[in-house]
Amino acid sequence: MRAGRRRERGIALFAAIWLVMALSALALSVTRETQTLTRVAANELAAARAAAAAEAGLARLGLGLAAAARGVSVSVPATKRAGQGRALPRPGEALRLDGTPYAWAYEDAAVTLSVQAERGKLDLATGEQALLFALLARLAPDRAERLATEIVVARERDGTSRGMSWRLEAGDMQSLEDLARLPAASPEIMARLDGLVSTGTGRAEPDPLTAPEAIFRLLDLDEDTRRRLAALRRRAQPVLLGREPERFTLRAVARLPGGITVERAALVEIAAGRDDALRLIERVPALLRE
Repeated sequence: MRAGRRRERGIALFAAIWLVMALSALALSVTRETQTLTRVAANELAAARAAAAAEAGLARLGLGLAAAARGVSVSVPATKRAGQGRALPRPGEALRLDGTPYAWAYEDAAVTLSVQAERGKLDLATGEQALLFALLARLAPDRAERLATEIVVARERDGTSRGMSWRLEAGDMQSLEDLARLPAASPEIMARLDGLVSTGTGRAEPDPLTAPEAIFRLLDLDEDTRRRLAALRRRAQPVLLGREPERFTLRAVARLPGGITVERAALVEIAAGRDDALRLIERVPALLRE
């Protein structure tokens, strides 16, 4: 009888140990899941904060451009500066329109802002072929000739008869995404061309005063003209050269101390003499990089 009791106690002890181990494993699993959910929630919160900072940066740029276009001065709190780049001018003061980075702070986020005039980009539909070849040769030397040829052929009205699935004519292409239809295009090339090329400007050559530095270096200019323009480029340029509306790409990259980075961009149109001086044309989805 005693042996039976000892056997029962042994079984009970084994069952208790097994139950403790099972509960411990369950508790550990719940703890790990809770930690994972906490990290995910923290990352989502950080991404939302970075996105809010980037959106605030776009609004800040838009306010500055609209105020400059209407010739008014808007009272805002003093601009905080964080990271590398120029200090951001106050609304009503001129911005550089060639993609020059400006440093700005929004709460604990370091935000890099830039404005690029579309007139300073190379127009894929109407730009000089020699300049197009030169740009592609620098950015994508292994595919430059093929891609440039595809773009030139796509410009022609008989492009579809040459095996192209579409024609590229002035005003037809609305964004870089349309360029991806060409066989020689790739995501890497598209990323390199971002901010340098445009469509719909109707210009044979980019405006040298607002062209991105990579484009300005490729322009066929004599040395005296290049030095003179380089000196002018170091100053802020007026938002409008005429009474016609102009388009600009606004870009904001917000970085949090933990490394979360969100980029936002928007294509806007500025028109002088209108109550709605600033008009949104297109939004670029946020890019999140950890």
